[in-house]
Amino acid sequence: MKPLKIAAVGIAALLAVTALALAFGVPVGFLAKSAQDQIALNTGYRMRIDGDTKLALRPAPTLTFGRISLYDGVGRNPGTSVVAESARVSLSLASLIAGRVHMTEVKIVKPVVRMALLRQPLRRAAAASVAAPGRDARGAPAVPAGFAIDRLTVEDGAVIMSNPRDHLEMRIDRIDLTGALGADEGRLEVRAVVGEQPVHLQAKAKTPFAGLDGTSLPVELSFEAPGLLEDKVTGTADLRTAASVFRINGITGNVGASQFNGWVSVDFSGKPLIKADFDVQKLALAGPREDSNGASTAALPGRTSPPAGPSWSSREVRLVGLNYVDADVHFSAAELSVGSFRAAPVVMHVALANGVLDTALSRTGLYGGQIDTAVRVDASGEVPVHTAHIELAAVRALPLLSDIADFGALDGRLRARIDVRASGASETEVVSSLAGSGDVRIQDGQILGINVPKMIRTLTAKTLSGWQEDRTEKTDLSDLSAQFQIKDGRAATSDLRLLGPLVRVTGAGTIDLGARTLQFKLDPKLVASLEGQGGAPDPLGFGVPVNVEGSWSDPHIYPDVAGILSDPDGAYAKLHALGQGLFGRGDGKSGKPSDGDGLDALVQGLGTMLGPKNDRKDGRSSPGARPSDRPDSAVGDFLRDLFGR
Repeated sequence: MKPLKIAAVGIAALLAVTALALAFGVPVGFLAKSAQDQIALNTGYRMRIDGDTKLALRPAPTLTFGRISLYDGVGRNPGTSVVAESARVSLSLASLIAGRVHMTEVKIVKPVVRMALLRQPLRRAAAASVAAPGRDARGAPAVPAGFAIDRLTVEDGAVIMSNPRDHLEMRIDRIDLTGALGADEGRLEVRAVVGEQPVHLQAKAKTPFAGLDGTSLPVELSFEAPGLLEDKVTGTADLRTAASVFRINGITGNVGASQFNGWVSVDFSGKPLIKADFDVQKLALAGPREDSNGASTAALPGRTSPPAGPSWSSREVRLVGLNYVDADVHFSAAELSVGSFRAAPVVMHVALANGVLDTALSRTGLYGGQIDTAVRVDASGEVPVHTAHIELAAVRALPLLSDIADFGALDGRLRARIDVRASGASETEVVSSLAGSGDVRIQDGQILGINVPKMIRTLTAKTLSGWQEDRTEKTDLSDLSAQFQIKDGRAATSDLRLLGPLVRVTGAGTIDLGARTLQFKLDPKLVASLEGQGGAPDPLGFGVPVNVEGSWSDPHIYPDVAGILSDPDGAYAKLHALGQGLFGRGDGKSGKPSDGDGLDALVQGLGTMLGPKNDRKDGRSSPGARPSDRPDSAVGDFLRDLFGR
């Protein structure tokens, strides 16, 4: 009996050990070979398992793989690989008995997908004809009958696209995916970070594997990118995969409350080729974020502090990635906004080939007028080269200049023709290398926050710092025009001309676009005419030109007299002592401009508009004066501002 008892105890112990091993996992390396064969058959990829493979039967048959790697085994996508820290697959025992592949859970931890970026496209026809093992004649992966995944989870994944030649690496990080794939229904939810931009994608479809065999797969989509799009995108589309081409047809939906429609196709046979056409009612994109690493600007003459206001960003924007995708995209919108910039309507065509990006806007409304542009960015070389042709017609100057240059002192109808070229990979480099020409004209507008007569009167006694802005003040202008020659980011003109009621200004100077500064020498004139375009036979001009220089938001304004910034009082005294004054005449004794002579000439020139002289002490017109003889209000306001009366 004793041997029987010993045998019984031994068998019981073996069963116990076997049960514990099955319950808590045992090494089963032979299963790895089967998994490798199935993956190669169904996907064309080779799998390598560097860690342990274990099988547990409780609570369900579960395979756990250690570090695993997948790589292309047929040369279709050289340099493409997938490496995961671990993977776990739980199977339905009933499905195994029935001969079906029904996975209750698939969990992949820290997968990293590496993709080689191709600078030159493959011969797409030849590439599409290569059929991988386990794929049908159209190149779609074969899906076993009854295949399903009840719960799919990816934790902390990443996609890395790189090219060693250009030291280029583009990443999608922190990928967290949950979903389910069944024969009748599928859903996916993905959160990730693209660069520094968080994104959130949700998709739901019936018969999710239908699109793999070339048939149409209807899906419901939602997409959020808070730092890029101001509104959530929701919609429906038909997905279809044929060979290496992925298509999204019949896209319809909403961006916030605005409707849109379109289609997209992507050919992955070599360098990706994207074709798309979208039309949207209203699209709002987030504006660029402010960068503190802007270009430095020089201090103003006589001042130690740098000019106020934002500067151009010196942050490098790598554009070499444009060499790794080709595209042909049409886009139209009833209204498009990028930050504070607005355009409505918008018709845009974007073409990208071999690193050269061409963007054209046609029939596009801009701030009450129209813009036509052709912009090219050539990133095929070591340093990106930019060219632009811009035509503006009847555009409101104030909102445009405020939004793109933070300059809010001019309003009116703007016409412009600009042809420029530049090079560089940052705002600072591009702006400082600008070269070309510009022809700018503003008509029937105003200089806001500035009262030119008050400014002229103030200049007879002191220099000015800043525009002396008061938002209630303004000066009407009939025409402001200049032609610029641009070189090294500096726009120079010799024919600046401003025409307005009672005011004429001519001048020349330079705008440093990189430093956001200006330096002009102006010749203001007072004329006896309320007509901006009418001209005047005897304008009264300043005896000396006026300099305007410094930051374009906070300039220094002063008469062109030597030493006036270091010793304003002494300079003014010498100026008046010489008998010149600001109006070309003075008494030559007191060191002050005379209220007679030059100024009286202006008053005499305006006599016909002033009407009968007001000779009554009570300030009323002489008896018998007709209403039409009363001083024109514009002339009266101008003279009161000019003479301080």
